[in-house]
Amino acid sequence: RLRPLPFYLLHASLVPRVLCIHWTKPFGLENYLTPPMYAAGRTVDWRCPADIPLDITRKFGNCQSVNCIEEDIKRMRSINDKYVSLYLGSNSEDRINYHNNLFQLHTYTHEAPIIIKWQFIDLTGDIFRVMFEPVLALTQSINDTMTSLGLKENEYASAHVRSRYPIKTALRKIDKQGGLDFGYWKEYLLPIINNAVSCANHIAMNSTIYFSSDNNEVVNDTITRDIPVGGGMQVRPVAMHRDKEPLHSDGINPESQISDFFPMIEDLLIMGGGSCVAHGVGSFGAFGAGLSGNRCRSIHRGPNVLACPNTRTEHGCESVTKFNKGKILFDSGLARHGLITSPRCYRTKVITDVESNHNKTGNV
Repeated sequence: RLRPLPFYLLHASLVPRVLCIHWTKPFGLENYLTPPMYAAGRTVDWRCPADIPLDITRKFGNCQSVNCIEEDIKRMRSINDKYVSLYLGSNSEDRINYHNNLFQLHTYTHEAPIIIKWQFIDLTGDIFRVMFEPVLALTQSINDTMTSLGLKENEYASAHVRSRYPIKTALRKIDKQGGLDFGYWKEYLLPIINNAVSCANHIAMNSTIYFSSDNNEVVNDTITRDIPVGGGMQVRPVAMHRDKEPLHSDGINPESQISDFFPMIEDLLIMGGGSCVAHGVGSFGAFGAGLSGNRCRSIHRGPNVLACPNTRTEHGCESVTKFNKGKILFDSGLARHGLITSPRCYRTKVITDVESNHNKTGNV
């Protein structure tokens, strides 16, 4: 649900309107994340006012073209309703990626990284840290976990396995509701788990590996054995022993308490605090990689085991100059000095320039 946030920010800025996030399931988002407080106050307070109606009549979104989005912006500009809602109409991969790619084209100069599958944009971590920080109880829990496991920010790698992801028909019922029988699925899952850890080790050799999954028995088994990672080497990941499966935020758990979802957020933010992330199918592990800027990640599954290294994270770049700048989304009158250059798209060019300067001057 947070993956389209970059586009929502872009859309709100072009109307312009104040963006608030109306999030009620399983509990209000402010029970887990809060706007950061700085000396000058809260920079971006995304919490909706208390008087927001449950059913907003003016609804926008469900577009699949630039023309439709621009008509939405024009209509939203023309009305005086205090509250309007924006929803993409679907959380499908393609729908979110289409809209986030518009954000990319509005953000970068020359070329923008292409977003595919479950990927979060490279600026996810920057946006997230401006808008969110964990509530105090969750912050304390994260700090306690990292201290007990000997994890220091940017000095460990993470491996995530979505063991309940409904690739197999029999897993569809337990994806959101839980109840995975690890004993039954163990033979199927062990190659996936071992490969995930191996991929994390490949991109962050000799680093401590934090392991997370949507099943506690998968985690407990993984951190109590040595896992081969090639070259005759073995590693043992670290994680917290938990007695219960992490709850899915879109599941039906009427007996749940706010704190029951802390493990889910904790895993996500610990992944985002490391240097590298190896993840598989689904957007949860990709969210963790996005929080770390996608600067060091590998995809270990899709849906079958993918040995590392592989090319699954190489998606290429798209020119931003082919779009009509007369349109609202690419208005030539907008300030261009704020655009940034993508390291992913210009890595080769930068290296070439540095080597060229080195050859000319003898130093850089």
